[in-house]
Amino acid sequence: MAKRIYSDQEKAAYLLALKANGGNLKRTSRETGVPLATLFHWRQGDGVNSDVSDIANQKAESLAEKFERVANLLVDRLAGFIDHERTTLSMVATAAGIAVDKARLLRNEPTLISSSVELTDDERRARITAIFDRARARRAG
Repeated sequence: MAKRIYSDQEKAAYLLALKANGGNLKRTSRETGVPLATLFHWRQGDGVNSDVSDIANQKAESLAEKFERVANLLVDRLAGFIDHERTTLSMVATAAGIAVDKARLLRNEPTLISSSVELTDDERRARITAIFDRARARRAG
C-alpha cells in the first residue's frame, strides 16, 4: 500500500487535535485515523516544517475561541438545559468543563488547579443557587 502524504493544513489540524487531547496519542489516532507512529513523529518535529507550526498556531487560537463560546453558551443556558428530562446539571457542567479545558490546552495554559478550597454544604448550595439564579435571569431578560 502506498504511503499517505499529508498536506501542511492536515498536519496542522491533526497536531491541534493531539494538543486538544492533552497529548494523548492513542486517543488522537483513534479519533483522526492517523497512525499512532505518524502522530508520534510529528509531535517530535519529524516531517513538520515551520509552515505547519504557523498554521497550527493560527488555528489553535480560533479553535480555543470556539470552545470558549461553547462553554459560555452552556453556562448561559444552564437552566434551560436542566429543564429537559434527560439532561442533568452534571452533564452540562461536564460539557462546559471539557470545552474550557480544550480552550486552555490549545492556548498552552494550565488545566489543573493545584490548590483546593473546602466548602461547607451550605456554601456549595449557595453557589449552585447563585448559578441557577443568574442563568434564569439571563433567560428571562
